[in-house]
Amino acid sequence: MKRALITFLAIDALIVAAGLGAYLLIMRPRVAEVELARDQAVRANVAMTARVRAVEGRLALASGDVAGAQRAAGDLLMSMDGLVKRAPEGRERSEVVNLRERAMLIQNEIPTDPTSARKDFELLDAKLAALYPVATK
Repeated sequence: MKRALITFLAIDALIVAAGLGAYLLIMRPRVAEVELARDQAVRANVAMTARVRAVEGRLALASGDVAGAQRAAGDLLMSMDGLVKRAPEGRERSEVVNLRERAMLIQNEIPTDPTSARKDFELLDAKLAALYPVATK
């Protein structure tokens, strides 16, 4: 009876060790991969929201709606703040910080130089599109 119990415990310990090993070798790297993909998708979504705000600002300036352009610039700046928080360290983060500074510049340009602000909205949209391309399946 004692020998059967020890054998059972040894086999049980081997099964638990195999399960733990499978988790560490197979599942954990996959979970990290999925988390990276999720984070990239969230950043791309925030960037798309910022691009929409840039297009809204361009449209408002084209139609002469300075107040609408200011609102769009404020929303754009908030989206860029969210993108800066989510961007990983490195080249991507430095580019996003530069784009946020451009968004601040746009907000200040709207009342004084709407033509430059409109071009800056367009440039910011293009740079965001290059940095976060739309994923197609």
